[in-house]
Amino acid sequence: MISINGDFKLPLYKGNISVSDPNLNMNFDGLIDLSDRENKYDFHVNIQNADLNKLQLSKDSLSVLKGDIVVKASGNSIENIIGNVHINKTVYQNQKQIYFFDDFDINSSFDQNQVRTIKVNSPDIVEGSIVGRYQFSQLKNLVTNSLGSLYTNYRPLKVNKRQFLKFDFVIYNKIIENA
Repeated sequence: MISINGDFKLPLYKGNISVSDPNLNMNFDGLIDLSDRENKYDFHVNIQNADLNKLQLSKDSLSVLKGDIVVKASGNSIENIIGNVHINKTVYQNQKQIYFFDDFDINSSFDQNQVRTIKVNSPDIVEGSIVGRYQFSQLKNLVTNSLGSLYTNYRPLKVNKRQFLKFDFVIYNKIIENA
């Protein structure tokens, strides 16, 4: 059953959505505004149960998510999104393990020179930041080149020009022990 209570006039939705289904049980409250040049997201989602496999969001035969998510962001693609995502009291289960996380914050911003900073803060998992000018589609190659540059015989992967990346992360035992 899906219950919708709000104002919906494409491309804007403001209100509440409740889904009660064996594969997805959640409540959404907030705003998704796709009417301007930059999309706006300001909402709270409480997921009591999401079977990501049955929803075809994961190929793992067991992939279940439960948690509380608050999003305040704007942008029209992964390349220009700014804002905050706060994930609270989250449980993720796969075939190997059940993972419990109390807090997980992600913040994306740009300075006046269009240098992006992404800060990640989760006392259970990881803390750190990525700073630079880069395209998300090339982020994997940039990180690989950065780590590969430590070796004298490494041949860098091809990336577009004028990209750079600095990162600093502390990864906590909880995620490493369960990998």
